[in-house]
Amino acid sequence: MKRILCLWLPDWPIQRLMAARPELKGRTVILYDHHPRNTERVVACSSAALALGVRVDMPLAEATSLASHRKASTDIHLQPHDPLTDRASLEQLAQWCERFSPTVGLATADETESLLLNVTGLEPFLGSEDVLASSVVQSCLRRGYAARVAIADTVGAAWAMAHFAELAHFAELAEPCDSSSMPPPVIVPPGCCDAVRALSVEALRLSETTVELLHRLGIVRIEHLAALPRESLSSRFGHELVERLDQALGVASEVIVAHRPLPDLEAQWSMEHPSARREAIDRVLWQLVERVAGQLAERDQGAVELVCRLNDNDQRTVSIRIGLFQPTAAAQHLMELVRMQFEHLTLPGEIGHVHVSVTASAPLEWRQHELLVDKTRDDPRQLAMLVNRLSSRLGRLGVVSPQLQAGALPERAYQYTALTGGRPRKRGGSRKTKPPTACPLERPLWLRSPPLPLDVVSLAPSGPPALLHYKNQSHHVARHWGPERIETRWWRGRSVRRDYYRVETSTGSRYWIFRRLQDGRWFLHGDFV
Repeated sequence: MKRILCLWLPDWPIQRLMAARPELKGRTVILYDHHPRNTERVVACSSAALALGVRVDMPLAEATSLASHRKASTDIHLQPHDPLTDRASLEQLAQWCERFSPTVGLATADETESLLLNVTGLEPFLGSEDVLASSVVQSCLRRGYAARVAIADTVGAAWAMAHFAELAHFAELAEPCDSSSMPPPVIVPPGCCDAVRALSVEALRLSETTVELLHRLGIVRIEHLAALPRESLSSRFGHELVERLDQALGVASEVIVAHRPLPDLEAQWSMEHPSARREAIDRVLWQLVERVAGQLAERDQGAVELVCRLNDNDQRTVSIRIGLFQPTAAAQHLMELVRMQFEHLTLPGEIGHVHVSVTASAPLEWRQHELLVDKTRDDPRQLAMLVNRLSSRLGRLGVVSPQLQAGALPERAYQYTALTGGRPRKRGGSRKTKPPTACPLERPLWLRSPPLPLDVVSLAPSGPPALLHYKNQSHHVARHWGPERIETRWWRGRSVRRDYYRVETSTGSRYWIFRRLQDGRWFLHGDFV
């Protein structure tokens, strides 16, 4: 289970400025910016300015007048807001925080007051999570920053608890204070993401428009929101609300994007003596694949796509591209797939340089092995290995899977996608997919492409079929079901209008046919096998 630490530095522009200029401590500091309406407004202010009645988004002229009535002009410091310096300083602090975690990232591109640290598995090295959280707070205090820290299972829960838990005991921290007045860190026990339910909906990192709409509807806390039907939430408020709710409650995963990217997953070898011997090249490939697999294992990542490039002395290149059904960091398995393509590869000449890189990766899925079970039966890993081998032999587009698509026309209601080299398939899943409107028996599994023209006799001009002429034979319709009308919307191009029937002949054969309403012609679209 992951553990995420959120480090919140409230009023970061003020904290950053006062840490850089200690002489401003205790003074009325106001940062302003130009408003689109050609006015200057307050962006941030110190606690001394807050005590005088200055507020964020107040016109600068009003804030200056308000402060001048109660303070001498020498005690008031006005300065334009510098968001680029704020972000650069926060990135420097993120780099400094790498002593506490190997993965440190900024919360979002818009919110520039928080850092996220992946502290999974660090508890044995530091004694406890309380010790780690306290150490982060004290270290920030020594650098001149006041911070609030929370640890939880997910990014959303950690961010929410750091910003909104026990805010009544979290006074203004616009300027650093001593350790005795610092609020204690918030530690959410593992598996207790429901702790965020009692917080306000603002803790979900939603837009101001969405929060305002929720308040108008009387939805104030997260628990009120979680009790509503999910379908109505998505249709009324959009996908963002459902996604943020799932992230906070631990239903949907969220990845910390490191403030500086990790090195590329790659390895290369320049051969001192170029060679066309496959045995020598195979040994080099094995060493490089093993090295890349070690890099993947260190990051708890698995390869989804692996590329091997072989260059000869004339800079001619041949490539081996391996796509995988599930992410893996097993060097033996990766090399087995590479060899399947390498043995059929035509070398351009003597190979002098070999390069192996992972172009797509995903987190590894760890599963506990069971005792006293048949490992070869119903094992999803065996299926993944089979798909990987078939794709290596037949090519990425040689092993595909049908995926349902939203569309009225049956021939457009699905598409084939490659099983390897794409995003890894998640098992289970929390989101419920809407079942098809029709029972599986109402649709044939095999459709004809294109539909086959058919001679049909009806007892009435627009009535059901009574006799089919198919394969030079006449088939009497014993039973029929329908019609089921399918039409396409005008904005989807040329209009299509059909009446579908399921028919059963006197010999027991079952077909799916339709009448095209534009001209009354009949077509055979599918067979029930």
